[in-house]
Amino acid sequence: MAKSKSINKKKILALVLMAGKGTRMKSDTPKVLHSVMGKPMGWYVLDAIEKAGITRRLVVVGYRAEMVQKTFPDEKFVLQKPQSGTGHAVLIARDSIPKDVSHILVINGDSPLLTPKAVKSVVALLGKRNCNTVVSCDWTPNPGGLGRIIFDESDNFEAIRESSDLKRDEKHIEWVNVGLYGFEKKTLFGYLDRINSKNKQKELYLTDIPGLMVKDKLDVEVYTAEDDSFLVMPNNLADIADASSVIQHRILNELMNKGVSIIDPRRTYIEHGVKIARDVTIYPDTYIMGKTTIGKDSEIGPMTTITDSKIAANVKVRISSLEEARIDAGCVVGPFSHLRPDAHLKKGSRVGNFCEVKKSVIGENSKVNHLSYIGDATLGKKVNIGAGTITCNYDGTYKHKTFIGDNAFIGSDSILVAPIKIGANTLTGAGSVITRDVPPGQTAMGVPARVVRKAVKKPKSEK
Repeated sequence: MAKSKSINKKKILALVLMAGKGTRMKSDTPKVLHSVMGKPMGWYVLDAIEKAGITRRLVVVGYRAEMVQKTFPDEKFVLQKPQSGTGHAVLIARDSIPKDVSHILVINGDSPLLTPKAVKSVVALLGKRNCNTVVSCDWTPNPGGLGRIIFDESDNFEAIRESSDLKRDEKHIEWVNVGLYGFEKKTLFGYLDRINSKNKQKELYLTDIPGLMVKDKLDVEVYTAEDDSFLVMPNNLADIADASSVIQHRILNELMNKGVSIIDPRRTYIEHGVKIARDVTIYPDTYIMGKTTIGKDSEIGPMTTITDSKIAANVKVRISSLEEARIDAGCVVGPFSHLRPDAHLKKGSRVGNFCEVKKSVIGENSKVNHLSYIGDATLGKKVNIGAGTITCNYDGTYKHKTFIGDNAFIGSDSILVAPIKIGANTLTGAGSVITRDVPPGQTAMGVPARVVRKAVKKPKSEK
C-alpha cells in the first residue's frame, strides 16, 4: 500500500465551475442558482468545500455572471467568456491561482448533494505517494448524458469519455464521471496546453487530462463515492426535485436526531438553515422556510406555513401562515391566522380564528381571537379585541397607526379609524365606528362613536 504524505490544506485551492447555463433546465436562470431546499444549488458545493476545511476558493463564472456574483458576494471570481469547456475554464483561471498553491480541486458547481466527506476523501487520495491526480466516479444504471469512466481489462483507470464522444461499445458503461477532481498544480498546468478541441462539442475538456497522464505512466487514483454525494446529478428540473428529496431527508434526520419530533417526515418541508430546538413537535403538512427559529416545547402545525419568523418557547401555531413574524413565549396562533411582516405577539397573547395581523404589536396576554384585522397598531397588555374588529389604517395615500391601552375591551364589529388612540381601561360598544381618541377609563359607542360614560367595570369573575 502506497504511503501517504500530508498536504497542507492552506495550500489547496478549490476551483468551482459555475459558468454554464444549464440548457436542459429550460430556464433563463443560471443552473447553479436554481433553488434546492431554499438554497441555490451552488451554495451546497461551497458549503461542502468549507466544511471540508478548504478555505481558498476561486469561482469560474460565465453565463449571467453578474447574477452568480451577486448571489455569492464573498467569493473570488474569474470570468470565462465564451464558455468553451471545462479545460478552457481552468486555462482562464490559471493566472488567477496564487503561486503558493500546491494542489487544486476542480469541482462542478452543480453538485448539490456533495458532502464534506467526499471532498476530504479526494484530498486524502491526493496525499498518497506519487499521486498526481484523483478523479471521482459513481455507479448508476441510467447514466444518460453523463461522461463515463473507462477502465482497462485489469480494472485500472484508463480515461474519461464525454457522453457525446462515446464509442459504441462504451455506451453500456455505468461508471460515470461526477465532476470532482484533485490535481497537483504543477502537473495540471503542464497538461493544460496539451488538450485540444478535437471532439464533437469542439470544446477543451478537462476530462482529457487524466487519460493523457495514464499514457505517460503517471499515477491517477479513482475515488468512488462512499455516500449519496452524487446520487443525483441535476440536469433538469425533475432532477432538482429528486435532489431536494435527498437533502430534505438529510435535514429531517438531523433534526430528529437532535430531539425534534416530526410526526410524518413524508409530509413535512423544512428548508436548510431553519433552526429548531429540542422537544418541538412538527405536525404534518407544515412548511418551515428561510431564517426561521423555533424555541423549545413549541408545537407547529398541522397545515402551517412559516417563513423567516422567530418563534420562542412553548408556542402553539396551527393551520396558519406566518411571514417575518415574531412570537414570544407562551403565545397561541390559529387556527386560520395570517401573521404578516412585523407582526409581534408578546408573551402569552393569542391570535385566533381567521385573524390577520400586520406590522403590529399584540401586548402581553392580549387576545385577538375572531375574524379581525389588526394593521399598523400597538396593543397594550390584556386587551380584548372582539370578533369582527378592524383597524382602518389606510386612507388611500398613507398608512396610519392605532394605539390601544392596557385592559381595553373592544366590542365586536368595532371599526377603529386611524390615526387614533384608545386609552387604558376603555370599552367600546359593539358595532361602533371610532373616529376620535377615547380617553382612558371611558365608554364609547355609536356611529360615529361618542364617549357616553365611564367604562363599566368587569365582574370579578372576568377580571
